[in-house]
Amino acid sequence: MPSLGEMLAMGQVKQAAELANQRLGRNPKDGEALVTLAKVSLVEGDGARAESLLQQAAAQGSQRDVVLVRAALALQREDWEAVKTLYLPLAAQGDDRPEVWYGLGVALMRLGNVEAAREALERAVTLNPQEPSFRFELGRAWAMGDRVRPAVRQFVCCLRLNARDARAWRFLAELLAQRGKVRSAERLLKRGQEQVPEAAVLREPLPTSAPAPDPNAALIEQVVGLLGRSRNREALALVREAQGKGARSLTLKLLEAKACESLLRPDEEGAMRAYEEAMGMDPQAWEACNDLGLFLLRRGQRHAALAIDVLREARRRAPTRPEPVFNLAVACSKGGMSTESAELARRLVSTLPAEHPFHGHARALLQKLGEA
Repeated sequence: MPSLGEMLAMGQVKQAAELANQRLGRNPKDGEALVTLAKVSLVEGDGARAESLLQQAAAQGSQRDVVLVRAALALQREDWEAVKTLYLPLAAQGDDRPEVWYGLGVALMRLGNVEAAREALERAVTLNPQEPSFRFELGRAWAMGDRVRPAVRQFVCCLRLNARDARAWRFLAELLAQRGKVRSAERLLKRGQEQVPEAAVLREPLPTSAPAPDPNAALIEQVVGLLGRSRNREALALVREAQGKGARSLTLKLLEAKACESLLRPDEEGAMRAYEEAMGMDPQAWEACNDLGLFLLRRGQRHAALAIDVLREARRRAPTRPEPVFNLAVACSKGGMSTESAELARRLVSTLPAEHPFHGHARALLQKLGEA
């Protein structure tokens, strides 16, 4: 007879719950049964019951399994700091369970550490290459690092495993559109709509224009590659040398800032200067303001007020983009402006489709603020 864990892995949730309840009837201190029922409660969305069962299981010494379920519960609530705190020690011990690396990767990416997130997600994919959500998040990590080819590869793998993943269809279409392949992107969206006709995110219009090719594309790819391999000092030297010879682009300036941040001893003043210079390069580019705002938030509470000002500018430059709105909401919550934070989050929840990533982020922020 399969174990309770094996039954859950095979999708036999009801049978596992029944058997766990039977075992608890015989022995109320059965740690494995308590953890199993906590997992079932997690699947059913009953977080309060899951936490209650976990407390009982912890008292019976089932610490390792309890940590895993608590981390999964934090992941469901989108409490990224808690997810990182719970999964990081397991990863440091070389835990070979793919959910550990996936959860850690997702949390690190949401917290802005894209390179470390990608490494964790690559480990998750290696351990379980057949899980579509692992492929999707790894694709996002590559895309956030402007590595288009590996991003496309992961999104395609995701769709081969689950053709109904609307997010993957959307991300893949946008990557094509951003590179001038608008017709291909539109055809891709139509294919996605055939697979997931109810997905509102696939009916949203694509960007109407693609950015001009960056003449520094090869240099940018080289710098991104160095950062991806944690060769941060080399990346910084390369980008500064190129700029000293006249190379100019917004992306290069943002990469300089990222390299400054990523040093073993971060050059925070250099990063700040690079972000500010990037803001001045294009009065319409919201990304520089957005990235500077996030950088300030990472520096701590004392920089929250300045982060709010910068993120207001990002929102002014791109009033229809959800990213600066959400990041401004987070900054307001950290700056003691809970009312404005909740108002911004509610606006995202009401205007974005449920499957949009920032809809979920905004909903989690409202819960954290006690406004859900």
